[in-house]
Amino acid sequence: MNKKEILQISNSIKQQLNSGMLYDAFMAMRQLSEQAMTFGITEKIKQCEQTYAYMLRYMAQGSEDPSRADVYRSIIQQLRQLLDLLVRSMLTPETPTLYYNVLRTLSLRGEDNVAREVQTYINLSEMPAGDAGELRHRETLQRRLFDLLWVQFPFSVADEASVRLLLVSDVPSEVKCLAVGAITMGLLEFYDSRRFTLLIDAYQSPDSQVSVRALVGLLIGLFRYRNRRIDAEVLTRLDLLRDNPQWSKDLTAAFGELARTRDTERLTRQINEEVLPDLMKRGRDLADRFRDSGLSPEDAMENPEWEELLEQSGLNDKIRRFSEIQESGGDVYMATFSQLKQFPFFNEIANWFVPFTIRRSEFADMADSPVVALMGRAPYMCDSDKYSMMLSIGMMPESQRNAMFGQLSQQVEQVREAMEHTTDTTGDGSRRSQINSYVLDLYRFFKLFRRKGEFFNPFDGTFNLIRVSALASDFTDPEVLRAMAEVYFKIGAWSDALYIFGKLAEIDGPQADVYQKCGYCCERQGKWNEALDF
Repeated sequence: MNKKEILQISNSIKQQLNSGMLYDAFMAMRQLSEQAMTFGITEKIKQCEQTYAYMLRYMAQGSEDPSRADVYRSIIQQLRQLLDLLVRSMLTPETPTLYYNVLRTLSLRGEDNVAREVQTYINLSEMPAGDAGELRHRETLQRRLFDLLWVQFPFSVADEASVRLLLVSDVPSEVKCLAVGAITMGLLEFYDSRRFTLLIDAYQSPDSQVSVRALVGLLIGLFRYRNRRIDAEVLTRLDLLRDNPQWSKDLTAAFGELARTRDTERLTRQINEEVLPDLMKRGRDLADRFRDSGLSPEDAMENPEWEELLEQSGLNDKIRRFSEIQESGGDVYMATFSQLKQFPFFNEIANWFVPFTIRRSEFADMADSPVVALMGRAPYMCDSDKYSMMLSIGMMPESQRNAMFGQLSQQVEQVREAMEHTTDTTGDGSRRSQINSYVLDLYRFFKLFRRKGEFFNPFDGTFNLIRVSALASDFTDPEVLRAMAEVYFKIGAWSDALYIFGKLAEIDGPQADVYQKCGYCCERQGKWNEALDF
C-alpha cells in the first residue's frame, strides 16, 4: 500500500470519527492495522471497541452514567491517536521525506530516549565551551536533541517531564528555543496534547525569547488542528492563560504579525520591481551631480539647494516609503536574504530554529569583534537573516574582512546609540519585536528550506485565528476584531477581512463604515449581489 492509499484510508476513518460512525471506524482501523501487522495497535483498538460496547450496553439497559460523555470523548481521543500511530508506522519504512529519514536513522541508532539526551546536554552545558571544536560538538548534540524532540511521538509522561526540566535548567537560551522549535515542528506532523501543554508552559517562561516562540508555535498548532476537537486538559490550560493580562496583548500582536506575512510576496515584488530599481536610478543621478559639483555628501546635505533637489528627485519619498513598510512590520528583506540561504548551514533543519548567537563554530574566529555582537541587536532583521549576513562576511578573504571590521569598529558606539533611539526596548515593544522576528524566521523556513514541500505550511494563505474555535473567547473585543479586520483589508485578504467584519457587526451592531468595507470585500471577490446588499 503506497502513501496516497494510506492517507486516503486515514482521511476516510477521520471522517467516520467526526460523524460518530464508530462501528465503521473500528472495522476500518482493525483491518488496516492487521494488514500492517501492527499487533500492539490492533490490541489497543480492540480494547477501545470493548469499552465502547460496555458503554452501549449500559445505555441500552437504561443505566444512569454521568460519565458517559467523558468516556465517549476519551474513546474518540484514543482512536485518533491510534490512527496517527498506525499511519506513522505504515509510512516509516519507505517514505522518503526528511521527517521519516530522521525517524529511521534515530531508530537504527537506538536514540529514542528523550530523558537521556536532555540530561546529557544539561551536564555538558555546566562546563564552559572552549574552542571551535568544542562548539561543533555541542552543535552536533543540539541537532540530535532537536531531531529527537521533533520525531518522538507521542510524548510520554517521562518525555514531557524531561523537556520541562530542560526549559527550567541553566542551559543557554538558544537551546531552549531550539527545543520549542522542535516541539512545534513535531506538533505540526501529528497531534499531541503533551506538546500543546509544553508550549503553554514554555510561554510562561521568564525568558522572553522562549516565551514568544512558544506562543507562536502554540497558535500555529491550534490553527493546524482547528477542525479537530482539542483535548479538555489543553483547553483548561488555555483558560488559565487568559488570567494573565499579557496573554491578550501577545495574542493580538502575534495574530497581526502572522496575518501580515500574507502580504510578503506582494511587498517583495513591489520592492524588487519598483522601490529598489528607482532608488538605484535616482541614486546614480544624484551621485553624478555630487561628483560634478565637487561637494562631499556632508557638505551637500547642509546646502538648502541640495536638500530641495533631494525632495524634487523623489528619492526621499522612496526612502520614506521603504522605512514605513519596515516600521509597520512589513518583510522588506525577504527578497535580499532569500538569495543567501544556500550556505550548508541552512541544510540542517535545526539551524533554522536557533536564535542568533555569537557562540557558533561557523564564525568563532570573528566572535570577539564588536561588530558581531552588534549584529545580534540589529533591529528589523530576523535571526535567519543575521546568520546569512555573518556567513557571507565569513566568506570574505581575511584581510578584507579585518579591514571592514576595523572601519566599522570605529563607528560601533554611534550605531549602538542610534539603535537604542530607533528601537522600542520597553516590555510590550520588545516582545512585539521578538514576535515579528520569529514569525519572519518561520516564514523563511517554510518558504526557502530546501525540502519545504514536505511540511504543513501555515503561510499558504489560509491563516486566520478567528476561525479557531479554541480561541473564540479571545476574540470578542470589538477593538481587537476591528484591528485584525483592518490588517486583512489592507493586505487585500478579502475573504478573511469580510469574515472578521461580519463577526464585528454581530458583536458591535450595524455600522456604516463596516458595511461599506464588507461591500467592498464582496465587490473585490465578484460577489455583486452581496456587495449591493451591504
